[in-house]
Amino acid sequence: MDALFTIAFALLVWWLGTSLVLLIGRLPANDETFGRRLCMALYCVSLVGVVFAQHIEGIHSAFASFTLSVVLWGTLEFSYLRGWLTGPVPAPCPPGLGLTKRFVAGIKTSLHHELAVLATVALLMSFSLTAVSKIGLATFVLLWLMRWSAKLNLFLGVRNFNTEMLPAKMRYLSTYVRKAHMNWLFPLSVLAGGLSLYYWINPLIGWRSTELAQAESLLLATLMCLALLEHILLMVPISDRWLWSWAMTEHDKTAEH
Repeated sequence: MDALFTIAFALLVWWLGTSLVLLIGRLPANDETFGRRLCMALYCVSLVGVVFAQHIEGIHSAFASFTLSVVLWGTLEFSYLRGWLTGPVPAPCPPGLGLTKRFVAGIKTSLHHELAVLATVALLMSFSLTAVSKIGLATFVLLWLMRWSAKLNLFLGVRNFNTEMLPAKMRYLSTYVRKAHMNWLFPLSVLAGGLSLYYWINPLIGWRSTELAQAESLLLATLMCLALLEHILLMVPISDRWLWSWAMTEHDKTAEH
């Protein structure tokens, strides 16, 4: 399959998925019970879909598994941004806390969400043991690890963080973010991401690589490039709001000015 199409497909799935999570996460809470049930149903369908698609060999199955894995991740992120699945103490950071206590307090704001993600990883791993493809598992784990890397960098200190991207009721999370020109983890995060990117790009230049392996590697490599870009934007004073402006409410846009 054409490499440009594969890259464009990964970009579209990432951009559309992120935008929809931001958009729907800001909608008024007219019926929270229905929303929770719908989110849970979508979670179950996408989880089963990833497992099923990974057991079918073929490029189309790989694309389906990749997409459903992003949807699966999106349901967990959406439940977090809506405040349905957060932690035992979803509250602003108490003033005057040291590094360790601030970290513990931050964990308490999202512990239930993190446990749900871990449980999902465990489920995907257990059902992927005999799968002909593991692109769905790899996609989900990549999103999870790079999100944790971004969270830790935010905790240690970054130059650029857009509070407006968070729904109003979740903006207490900004109290756990520190402003800094650099932190010790950032270079390590970029290095780890770069090594992973090389690992996935390497099969693309090998003549023994199958078309399926090339497509899977290119999907993951594109996603890693986007994750690295998100990390770099945390340290560069360049706004990325224009990417998500259509997914922001009028109140959010007004708050920027």
